[in-house]
Amino acid sequence: MSDKRRKVKSRLKQSGEDGANPWPDEPAEFDPHSLGPATGLSTGDEDYDVDDETFRSFYAAVVLANIGLFGVTVGPMLWFFRGETLIGGGLFVVGAVAIARTYRIQQRYKQRRKNESDPSDDPSNT
Repeated sequence: MSDKRRKVKSRLKQSGEDGANPWPDEPAEFDPHSLGPATGLSTGDEDYDVDDETFRSFYAAVVLANIGLFGVTVGPMLWFFRGETLIGGGLFVVGAVAIARTYRIQQRYKQRRKNESDPSDDPSNT
C-alpha cells in the first residue's frame, strides 16, 4: 500500500468515517413517521370490521360510478365525432343508468345509517 493511501485511510479512521460505514450517524432504516408533528391519528395499518352489506354497497357504487362515467363521457364522443349513434347512444344510456343506480345506492346507505342512529323515526317500528 502506498504512503498516500495509508494517509487517507488513517484520516478516515480519525474522522470516524471508515470504508465499512461511511455515515455512522445515519439510522439503519428510515422511519417516515418521524417526519412532522405527532398527530395521534392512526397510521392506517389496523384492520376494520365492516358489515357485509356496507362492503358490497361500497364496491358496487365504485364499479357503477366508473361504468357511468365512462358511458356518459365516451358515448357522446362516439356519437358526435364518429357518427356511431347506436353505440354512442347506448353507451350514454348505460352510463346514465349506472350513475342513477350509484346515486340510489348512496341514498339507501344514508337512509339506513339514519335509521340505525335514530330508531324512533323508523316507521317499521310502530
